[in-house]
Amino acid sequence: MNARQRTHNENDYLLALWHKSRAGDKAAFCQLADSQYRSLFAYATTFTDDRECIKDAIQDILIKIWEKRTTISIQFVSVYLLKSLRNELLQAFRRSKQPLVSLYNKDVSQLSDGHTVETDIERSETDSESHN
Repeated sequence: MNARQRTHNENDYLLALWHKSRAGDKAAFCQLADSQYRSLFAYATTFTDDRECIKDAIQDILIKIWEKRTTISIQFVSVYLLKSLRNELLQAFRRSKQPLVSLYNKDVSQLSDGHTVETDIERSETDSESHN
């Protein structure tokens, strides 16, 4: 199985969990969260070394997503979670009013909406869908 097919299959699996979650299935949401936790944690380390901040941010986005699940439409689960986490980390930075350098490992350009890990994943998933 090639990388595109794996990505497509993974997204289908995650979307199935997401749809069950939207319907109120807590076990499916926990399974979704568990399957993505390591990826989210690894991604967050590109912004900060503060493990507690990362854990809090992941917990916060998962709680917010669960609470708003009926109003959220997701096409690419991984991309949605990564973008949500990035936004949550930015909000944490703004709330803390700490200098950017002390909170984040990367410069401000890494936090922009330009070329990011999310856009790479999104582009890959979109390409795989267009080829199917």
